[in-house]
Amino acid sequence: MASGVAIPLLRAVREQFPAIQLQLIQNLTVVMSQAVLLGQVDMALIYDPGHVKGVAFERMVEEDFHLITGARAPRVTPRGDEVTLRQAAALDFLLPSEVHTVRRITDAAFHAAGLHCSIAAEIEPSMVLREAVVAGLGATILPLSAVRAYFAPDEVRAYRFSDARMRTGMALCTSEVQPLSEPAEVVAGVMRGLVAELPEGGVRGYRSTDGGS
Repeated sequence: MASGVAIPLLRAVREQFPAIQLQLIQNLTVVMSQAVLLGQVDMALIYDPGHVKGVAFERMVEEDFHLITGARAPRVTPRGDEVTLRQAAALDFLLPSEVHTVRRITDAAFHAAGLHCSIAAEIEPSMVLREAVVAGLGATILPLSAVRAYFAPDEVRAYRFSDARMRTGMALCTSEVQPLSEPAEVVAGVMRGLVAELPEGGVRGYRSTDGGS
């Protein structure tokens, strides 16, 4: 989602508030929440990790995680765009490290179902992950906003989980101690508007039917 919001945010601030200078940083949720706590950044748009002393989270949108495979990889199901956790457990996965929210939610879902998630390699969401999935080296699990950022619709298949609700919320993280400056409040308002305009359900066109798109 950060990739989808960053450019529109930069454009809107430059056009509407040219005196405000942005510093955009991309990092893990745990790193960014600590940066807000320490006053190193004004705010962060991150996965909601739950209670963290000293920072506040304003839930902005919720996203479901999907199973993502390369379009040239064998279909997980003969037809349709839904899979079960047991079907997914037969795959090798490319997932981020255990500190990443996506990994923690994925591990918890497989563990609750009594299933093993086979990790072929740990790769943070990046262009390396994109190329590995497209090349058929493994499947991954991502929210559709991340799929939109990294993949073209014809490069992957996206499957919903029929027997598990793997979901997380994106939240605006700010300090509970240090109030936002006036420019930061302005930027936060612009960001809220951009997130509210995101497509319902994330992304259209990423399906496992009709030719693999």
